[in-house]
Amino acid sequence: MVVERAVDGTTAWSLLGYGGPAIGDAPPIAFERLSQAIADATGTRPCRVALPCPAEAVFSDAGELTGWQRRTTHVLDLPATAEALARAIHGNARTGSQYGPRRGVVMRDLQPDDHAPFYEMYLAQNERLHAAYTLPEDLFAELDHQLPDGTLMRLGAFLDGALIAASLFLFDRETMYHWVHVSDPVGKRMQASYCLLHHGLTQAMARGVRRVDMGSSHTEEVARPKERWGATPRTLGWYGR
Repeated sequence: MVVERAVDGTTAWSLLGYGGPAIGDAPPIAFERLSQAIADATGTRPCRVALPCPAEAVFSDAGELTGWQRRTTHVLDLPATAEALARAIHGNARTGSQYGPRRGVVMRDLQPDDHAPFYEMYLAQNERLHAAYTLPEDLFAELDHQLPDGTLMRLGAFLDGALIAASLFLFDRETMYHWVHVSDPVGKRMQASYCLLHHGLTQAMARGVRRVDMGSSHTEEVARPKERWGATPRTLGWYGR
């Protein structure tokens, strides 16, 4: 579970678990039970919930489906080898993942000293994109203490020692989530997003990860780059109030 505390005082909770609330052969549960469990833990009922399947596959009472919609996420099923991954990606994903390293871009794990430039980049990007909310700085700083070991991977792209882009990945058993990506103008010019994702996928394969959730896409323009990696659309259940 990841707690997202927005600076306007609201709190959002991301519950990770690709099995959803119904695991294996367990019978579907009532949404009220899940809602109450979140309320007991957080003091508030969920206003947005995403499930890795249509809601009717999880909840037992048809009356509880009010407010649920079907949305689409993009999921990449990882191959067994780096060679197979290289064959699966195409277009800008293939050339972009090689562009930065050929020009001196270096990928490595983010260190504590990288936190300040990362957050400055995050704020600048949110302002540029008119983001709906901004997470506080201490959330990112505290993630290593909040999450179990091995759950979070922070990767940075550097050019001449300066941070130009970064990606945060979350792990849950055999699934990796591409959670946050930030970039400055130099990072965009160096196509660092492709470099970081390729490096992240390679690391995920070494961990035995089988799939990567690249997130929902509200436009074809957003979906297209994910499909260049070989990701395919999957239906998810989305609840909002």
